[in-house]
Amino acid sequence: MEHLDLSGVDVTNCRSWQSLSSLSSLRHLGIAGCFLNYSSLHVNFTSIEYLDLSDNALGSAVPNWLLNLTNIRYLDLSSSFQEDLSFPTEIINNNKHLGFLHMFNNPTCNLCELYSLRLSFNHFTGDISSLLANPSRCFQSTLRFLDISWNNLSGHLGDEIRSFKSLEYIDLAGNFIKGPIPESLFQLSSLKYLNLMYNQLTGDINHNRLTGMVTEQQLANLTRLIFIEISLNKLVINISAAWIPPFQLKYLSMSYCQAGPNSPDLEGLNLSVNQLVGQIHQGFGDMMTKLRHINFKRNRLDGRIPASMCKMMDLFAVDLLNNSLSGPIPNCWRSLRTLDGMDFGNNNLTGHIPESLCSLPLTFLGLRHNNLQGLF
Repeated sequence: MEHLDLSGVDVTNCRSWQSLSSLSSLRHLGIAGCFLNYSSLHVNFTSIEYLDLSDNALGSAVPNWLLNLTNIRYLDLSSSFQEDLSFPTEIINNNKHLGFLHMFNNPTCNLCELYSLRLSFNHFTGDISSLLANPSRCFQSTLRFLDISWNNLSGHLGDEIRSFKSLEYIDLAGNFIKGPIPESLFQLSSLKYLNLMYNQLTGDINHNRLTGMVTEQQLANLTRLIFIEISLNKLVINISAAWIPPFQLKYLSMSYCQAGPNSPDLEGLNLSVNQLVGQIHQGFGDMMTKLRHINFKRNRLDGRIPASMCKMMDLFAVDLLNNSLSGPIPNCWRSLRTLDGMDFGNNNLTGHIPESLCSLPLTFLGLRHNNLQGLF
């Protein structure tokens, strides 16, 4: 026998059920809601892959035999423990095939000092607001690192995030979270790293105080922020060019948004595939001297490439592909010894290829579909 489901059967007075251990080929076992208690569990399932043990009465200890199910792939222990329970890390460490672990509605109060929760690149599903709003999660006040990226979480991110006041690192990338960014997220004054890319977030990040928008006043609370990644959403960023942010960003990526930056300490700037219109400021390189990565591709920028970009001594890669830039390429790149790649393709550039480009240790140079001339 490989499949057996006894869920809902009261085995309180049944002594022979433990003979199931003799079923050496058993792979799927459902014993949810069977009124099992800790003392009645003395079994050995070496071949089991699917086990539903939810809705029982196991007290405050995980049965030892559960810690060594070497073939287990699906394990449901939800609503089975009635007292404070230490999270069964042995189940995760000892079972390399485990793909699903459900611990819902258990009083895991010994996690009250948890400061880092990293569950990325799994197949977790469910509503993000329910996950964060669970009142039994007593680590809300201590958690500093939250990474549940690249799962299958859905729903709206709501004001329950306000309970995690110590968060420094939030990574929710690669899920199916919808709706606007909640106002309460911008009250997390300890936040340094924010990654919301590749979701279905909507709304505006604006300097006007309108419903569904995030104001400059709200951003003012994030004084420690150094990393923002909100690409591949449906957000609009429309912050006043005169606004000076209170944080010192090292990396900003808003690809596939509608955005405009203003932060002199940036090291990475990705504003590709936006609706940027107009010229790159000729003093751009003077204002952002620490930039290493620039990506403005697939916008509607026109005018000339600023010669001040040659003052970015740490510049590693610059991508201005698919714009409407015109005029000659500045001949001033010789001193940028860290520059590795440039793509100025699909613009309206004219003149000769500058001699200073030839002296660089470039691994990529894209100049296709322009009006350049001369020998190279």
